[in-house]
Amino acid sequence: MNRSIALPLLMAFSFLFGDNNVQVRLENGQKDQGEFIGTYMNHIHILVGEKIIYYACDDIVSITNASEGISYGKGYDYDCSKNTVTADILFPPELDPMTGEMAQMLPDVFNPDIPKPAVEKATPVVQKPDTKVAAGGVSAPEDFVIIDGVKYARVAPEKETAQAEPKAAVSVRAILPGQKSAIKSLSRAADFTNADLNTFLIQNYTQPLDGLSHAQARNVINKFQAGSVSKPSPETGTRGTTLSTLEIRSLALMNAGQKHVGLGWGLLGLAGCGSGMMGGMIGGEMADFPGFIIGGAIGLGLPSLVASSSTQSVPYYPNEIKTQNGKRQYKDAYLKEVGRLQVRSAQSGTVLGLVGFGVFMLMLIGGSF
Repeated sequence: MNRSIALPLLMAFSFLFGDNNVQVRLENGQKDQGEFIGTYMNHIHILVGEKIIYYACDDIVSITNASEGISYGKGYDYDCSKNTVTADILFPPELDPMTGEMAQMLPDVFNPDIPKPAVEKATPVVQKPDTKVAAGGVSAPEDFVIIDGVKYARVAPEKETAQAEPKAAVSVRAILPGQKSAIKSLSRAADFTNADLNTFLIQNYTQPLDGLSHAQARNVINKFQAGSVSKPSPETGTRGTTLSTLEIRSLALMNAGQKHVGLGWGLLGLAGCGSGMMGGMIGGEMADFPGFIIGGAIGLGLPSLVASSSTQSVPYYPNEIKTQNGKRQYKDAYLKEVGRLQVRSAQSGTVLGLVGFGVFMLMLIGGSF
């Protein structure tokens, strides 16, 4: 009997403390929330929506648990001196806007081929003594200085002889064939026609696709990848730029968290203990102990199933989102986060109910009642 109670208790506590949802607070007052991925090269990495964000450990004030449960608000344990993930996981291959081909693109701070700037220490300056005036006229300054009663030889500073080299002529590189192909593919994925793409390029770069420079093509690819491009409007002449995909997802996650009613879904999850008991009894009558286990598991999972299948709608769209593409991205991220929060609250209620029932049974067996 004790063993049958201890096993669900261990499973409950493992679930309760096994989440990596954290809140990061930086020295500049910025806060961000996401799934903790790990540490790499003195940076912590968290997953916000579908994008991995990294912060320098020296800029972090605190990291706290943001998961619902007993550990909520407590400090999160991490060690910046260790690499718990690899660059291959953090920075998978992606489309290189410079060439239009797939390549692993490491940020400069993590690129071992880029030398890090050395920190120069300030050299103290000793003020020269005043020139001595003797009876015969003005003498040259002494060739030593005295600091705290100790003589130091004076060394004349070297004169700067380096001259600024004239600027080399700057040549403008033309767009690469790989960049042309990448822009066409990305524009088709964004539901752009050839006419839409040409209008967008003329409005923003005053050049058609073939006339873009290498740098302009790189900028266009970056905008399409960030999701900050929408179809141009010939009537109004808009430039077709809006919030980035990361900003839209951040707004959706924040609003979903504010609208979430965790207590109600937690109580629904608590009711899963009753449905789990009923399912276990029915299953036990049908197939003895295996039926008890299967029926109980189905009963316990009913609240989570209801929470995941509950249909929700977006109450409103922020004023900053003005394009249909942005609204679609906001809706997808919002509904996904609402469903995740509902399921998590329901599961937390079920787990807390199991823990309470287990404690009650232990006390009952121990003779406390």
